[in-house]
Amino acid sequence: MRGIFGIASQTALDPGSSPDAVRDTLMHRGPDFAGTWYCADSGLAIAQQRSSIIDLTAAARQPLVEESDQLRVVFNGEIYSFCELRQ
Repeated sequence: MRGIFGIASQTALDPGSSPDAVRDTLMHRGPDFAGTWYCADSGLAIAQQRSSIIDLTAAARQPLVEESDQLRVVFNGEIYSFCELRQ
């Protein structure tokens, strides 16, 4: 189980508000890890509360960051062919 949320605002995020506070309301959705990324200037935020089931390593923590640091993703679902894809 996992909880995810995102904010896409046309204005900058209020510096006094924290996406972490919203994310923490999802604690019941997954107690194993909580992750947040936000850019106050752009008005964007994504976060997730994770319940670790298959990949228990730090590599599975979200939001995922792409190598060039241009893309961030939160994902909720199952990939059944993950072994084949990993190879």
